[in-house]
Amino acid sequence: MYRPLFPMIKAQLRPGGWLVYETLTIHQTFGPDRPPARPDFLLQPQELKETFADFELLFYAESSHNQRATAQLLARKVAT
Repeated sequence: MYRPLFPMIKAQLRPGGWLVYETLTIHQTFGPDRPPARPDFLLQPQELKETFADFELLFYAESSHNQRATAQLLARKVAT
């Protein structure tokens, strides 16, 4: 996750526009078949949800499956 893009994502969405986002979290595990990601690109707990707190949250989950830890968000930009 490249955090400097968040303001641009917010600005480019029209009011009522949908955002679907999935990215890795700090709970990501690594192994021989999964190279390490840059730690500064991994989300902290609840970080994605907090970043888009000004959007209408429709779905949010943080989960781990098959050594892959993700944060998933479905949100809509609030119409002003």
